[in-house]
Amino acid sequence: MEQSAKMEESRMACAALPEAVEPRKKSNFKYACTCAAFASMATIVLGYDVGVMSGASLYIQEDLRITDVKVQIMIGILSLYALVGSSLPCFASLV
Repeated sequence: MEQSAKMEESRMACAALPEAVEPRKKSNFKYACTCAAFASMATIVLGYDVGVMSGASLYIQEDLRITDVKVQIMIGILSLYALVGSSLPCFASLV
């Protein structure tokens, strides 16, 4: 009797196994990939902006007649923008 009870228990465990192993739905996968793609594009655009600003800083300094310190502050603001921009996606992913 005890042996038949153990066999019945193992059959029940085997019957419940597919439900436990079944993969989760991928409902937010496309949304996460879209967010990652836009974040990547924003990083590429920021790198392009920094490159353009470093080349344009010579002409900006000449036209506006500002010192090197002011040009460095102006270029450094782009890095501050990158810091703020990199912290925002973590809040968007929590929504």
